[in-house]
Amino acid sequence: MLKPPPPALNTLTTWREALRMVRARSTSLKTSIAEIEVANGLAREALAGSLPRLTGSAGITQDLHPDRKTFWDASLRLSVPLFAPKEWYDSATARREIEIARLNNRDQERLLLGSVAEAIVSVITAERLAEVSRVSLASALSTLDLNRRRERLGAANAIDVLRTEQE
Repeated sequence: MLKPPPPALNTLTTWREALRMVRARSTSLKTSIAEIEVANGLAREALAGSLPRLTGSAGITQDLHPDRKTFWDASLRLSVPLFAPKEWYDSATARREIEIARLNNRDQERLLLGSVAEAIVSVITAERLAEVSRVSLASALSTLDLNRRRERLGAANAIDVLRTEQE
C-alpha cells in the first residue's frame, strides 16, 4: 500500500490535447455538427423554390413508313418566380434554424468541456488524496514501529502500542 500506483497508460500533458481528444471522440458533438449540416441542406432546399428554373427536353421521331421521315424536337423552358412569399419565409426560417443548430453545437461543446474539466480536477484530486494517504500510512507505520521498540526497551507500555495499532 505504500507503493505509488503505476503510471497511467494515457497521460494528458496539455489542455489542448484534452480538447482535441474530446472533440474527436464525442458522439454528441458529432451529432450536433451533423444537425448543422442538416439545417444547411434544408435551407438550400427552401431557397430552391424561389430561384429560377430552366428545364429542357429533346426528342427524335422517325416514321417507319417507306419515306422514313425523321422529326427533331427540342425545347427550353425558363420559369422565374417574381413573387414567392412562402418560399422567402421558408428560406428565412431555415437560415434561423442554421443559427439555432450552431448555437446548440456551441452549447454542447461548452457542456462537454465543462465535464472534461471536472474529470481532470477529479483525477488530480484523487491522485493527491492517494499520495497523502500513502504518506500518512507510512508515518503511522513508523510511529507503530517506534512505539513497539520503546515497549521492548521499557520506555512505553502495551497500551501505547495498542493505541498506535488502532490508529
